[in-house]
Amino acid sequence: LAIYNRFVSLAPKPERKEKLLIIGGGFGGALVAKRVERYFETTLVSANDYFEFTPSILRTLTDPNHLSSIQIGHNKYLDLTCASIEIGIADKLINLKQIEMKNGDVLDFDKLVIATGSSYSLPIKESAAKSVFVASRGVHLVAAHQKLRTSQTIIVIGGGIVGVELAAEIIESFPLHSGQALCHSSSAVTAKAAAHCLKSLQNSGVEVIFETRVINQQGNVYKTEDGRKFVADMSFICTGITPNNEILKHSTSIVGQQCLDKRGFVNVDQYLRLKGHKHIYCVGDVAAIREEKLAQNAERQADVVVQNLLHCDSNNPIATYEPKPRPIIISLGRYDGVLIYKDWTICGYLPAIMKEVVENKVMVAYRWRR
Repeated sequence: LAIYNRFVSLAPKPERKEKLLIIGGGFGGALVAKRVERYFETTLVSANDYFEFTPSILRTLTDPNHLSSIQIGHNKYLDLTCASIEIGIADKLINLKQIEMKNGDVLDFDKLVIATGSSYSLPIKESAAKSVFVASRGVHLVAAHQKLRTSQTIIVIGGGIVGVELAAEIIESFPLHSGQALCHSSSAVTAKAAAHCLKSLQNSGVEVIFETRVINQQGNVYKTEDGRKFVADMSFICTGITPNNEILKHSTSIVGQQCLDKRGFVNVDQYLRLKGHKHIYCVGDVAAIREEKLAQNAERQADVVVQNLLHCDSNNPIATYEPKPRPIIISLGRYDGVLIYKDWTICGYLPAIMKEVVENKVMVAYRWRR
């Protein structure tokens, strides 16, 4: 026994793994955690205990059973012998090596990845009577399903990609309903794509209203900035996004005022590091990168962060991120859609099928643990 203990004491000690803290379990944060969990003492902080394929959440409003197809528990794709999961919300940085959670817990880190995503800006408040819903999570939309079945008039507030897709899902499954979609233009959509979406919605019985905004709601009456009033049994908010930047907004005395741009997005360098801080990275919607806030962009950013995390010399990162045009698929129900890539636009059944293929590909990758 003494000889054994002597050999053990002389054996080389394994190097301590650095503590990596990832805030956010969406496309960017989940992918980073999955790729590097074995190389760090990894902790994933997430408000939910699951990853969700958010591009397909709108279908859960009309088909609640679809929710199980687009969610997977973090503990199903992470190796819990290497990584740990903290369910909760990160509040602020205590210093450059610790964060404080909303519940008061303190988490240490050597390196930090901020992937907190974004939320819809709310022109009106979600209703206590649950007639106003935000199209942000599958569970929220599943909860709205029963009310949708008994509603006759629906308003979709916000006519970007999400608003158009939601209106199309509703009118396809409940064609006897009437609805209005209050729309605005999107720079990501070509003229051909916009025309196809508009024609598809109008042919299905959706009234599309341009160049106005909802500014007030009282009961089932919605008032716009140009004085018009609309009556609806329920509404869905799909307006522009705001970054979930609270962890840095509450910590400017530590990381500096320059960490956020004028819109509240996180300023990053070409290596996706928080400007001025070589051990803090940022990916996804919350990053101040001028491009469409798409799941695939968050994944490409995660690839860059993974390469730089695994590169031993943090002072000389090897991978940079450059925004590029990505294919955009807009679904108009199950059998129609639009594919946009640069100057190319394809309309019809093929884009609708492609979106389902992408969903299946991503979810299979998460279910197939390495």
